[in-house]
Amino acid sequence: SEADLNCTEENSRVVQEYLNESQRETPLEVVTPENWADYDVIFIGYPIWWQEARPISDFVEKNDFSEKTVIPFATSTSSDLGESGNLLAEMAGTGNWEEGKRFSSSATSLEVAEWLTEIGYEDFYGKREQLFILKKNKFWYNTLY
Repeated sequence: SEADLNCTEENSRVVQEYLNESQRETPLEVVTPENWADYDVIFIGYPIWWQEARPISDFVEKNDFSEKTVIPFATSTSSDLGESGNLLAEMAGTGNWEEGKRFSSSATSLEVAEWLTEIGYEDFYGKREQLFILKKNKFWYNTLY
């Protein structure tokens, strides 16, 4: 929620997790999505907190990205992408990890479409291709329009 992300509020989730690293990990209900082997290109989206990708480390550590192209992207109000993509690639140990992209927390679908076109994945936008995204500790498949 917006209150969880208020870094000026001492009791907010983001401040508490900053102060107490043990609170940063969020256990996943599902670690590997169905039909994982069928995915060749994986877009992994995450928020940047303290220059790190949160809360997806369990997912990255517990899945085999061999023969997959992985493209990280992140949202943040103020932090840049930093080394988060490289750290995820090291954590995974497998896969072809490409350079990622940081979007502002208010990014528009047009900005996402332009980025997908820039990196050669314009077919993912507008054709209802499924992108794999982790959200709220569950895997879900989002259709970009």
